[in-house]
Amino acid sequence: MTAPKALGGLGLRDIQLFNQALLAKLAWRIITVPDCLLARILKGKYCQRTSFLDANLPSTCSHGWRSILFGRDLLKENLGKAIGNGQTTRVWKDSWISLEEDVRPLGPQREEDMDLMVSDLLTTDMKWNGARLKEILPMMSEKILCIQPSRSGVEDRFIWQPLPSGVYSKRSGYFSAAKKAQIPSVSTCDDFKWINDVWRSSCSPKLRLFLWSIINNALPIGENLQNRGMISATNFHIAAGMDFTEALTRFRRTICLPPTVVVGAIVPWIVWSLWLSRNTLIFEDKKITPEETTTKGLRLALEWNQAQRKEITNSSLPEESRDRVHTTSDNSPMNGSTTCKTDAAWDKNRKRAGLAWNFSGPTIPSPVEGSLVQDFIASPLVAEALALLTALGSAKDLGITKLEVFSDCATLIGATNGRIQSKELIGIVSDIRSISSGFTSLSFSYFPRSKNSLSDCLAKTVLRASVSNPSVSNPLVG
Repeated sequence: MTAPKALGGLGLRDIQLFNQALLAKLAWRIITVPDCLLARILKGKYCQRTSFLDANLPSTCSHGWRSILFGRDLLKENLGKAIGNGQTTRVWKDSWISLEEDVRPLGPQREEDMDLMVSDLLTTDMKWNGARLKEILPMMSEKILCIQPSRSGVEDRFIWQPLPSGVYSKRSGYFSAAKKAQIPSVSTCDDFKWINDVWRSSCSPKLRLFLWSIINNALPIGENLQNRGMISATNFHIAAGMDFTEALTRFRRTICLPPTVVVGAIVPWIVWSLWLSRNTLIFEDKKITPEETTTKGLRLALEWNQAQRKEITNSSLPEESRDRVHTTSDNSPMNGSTTCKTDAAWDKNRKRAGLAWNFSGPTIPSPVEGSLVQDFIASPLVAEALALLTALGSAKDLGITKLEVFSDCATLIGATNGRIQSKELIGIVSDIRSISSGFTSLSFSYFPRSKNSLSDCLAKTVLRASVSNPSVSNPLVG
């Protein structure tokens, strides 16, 4: 019953796993906010000689501390590090190479490299030391080069790997714990899908649960009672020689012809009518003819469909706007500010991106354009962020002090303005905020891609040109 609906369960929460997910929230706060009062008191008492993540359960401790360590064990399975300056991340013991899964370097380690920190693989100007990477981690060097360290030297940060934001949530923690304790689903035919054939079928919720009970052999019919050691003379089959899930899939696209006027699945209603006739026969000793049973199933299906159409027709609620990102219809500069538009084009196979930006405004005699090609880019989101960061550096070099930046990447603008967080952009956003202090006026806004044709064309052009000229220097590798 606690298995997900897609795997044949009811999706009910396991109270013990949910309790562990809640306790992991306390452990997450101790890890990410080490200076809070709770963290200082607990670590001062129990973690004087070791870190919180490495602390063992003592033989005698309070129930609260035992519970927090129980939640911490859930965190450790999907806890990673986002690289900033690399000074607090251990090369061989921490999960830092991938943001999505636990990936740690393996292989023989030289004695002098046992205590290496990630900062030892970076140069003084916060670029990856390519020669050192190929010497120590040759098999993972390309994957590591796609990590974007912070140029401003921000501290490394713990991340929760299952979520794009990198911030732990009890919901994600529960699903992570439930995945480990997952119970095998009931065997079904290959074409059968729990969600589409049961939970999204066009029938009432009561019938969906009824279908689930049939497939899981939870109904007290003769065959199930005999399998449980109970004597029963009743043994009824819906379709001889056919499994019930196979019957559902075969009737999935069946169309009811006139005069039934029934739209959608008819099998659940017929099966429910059969079940009612069976109960009437057993408990009331009344026989119902097959014609009456079929007519009742069709009538129930028709009443359900008519009720759904009436509900949709009478619904007149106003449509709510779902735009959560600040957009602007007029990109004209205000108060003498310069307008900057950025964009990026990304090549998935080569892990290469073309970055582009352009400036316009009253303080610039003529529009200024810029573009750059960069290798070892892990995703288009990272490419968009690097384009914005590079554009800010170019604006600073031009002596621009008032700037309005526009990008067609809503996730990037949300992360830059602090509305959302993305684990891919932790270091880059820190660099953006660091360089932003050099401007007297600076704003970041989202606007549609249709208004960003110039930067989009520049980015694609420089990326295409780099394919014919592969000798492109990468500014992030020393």
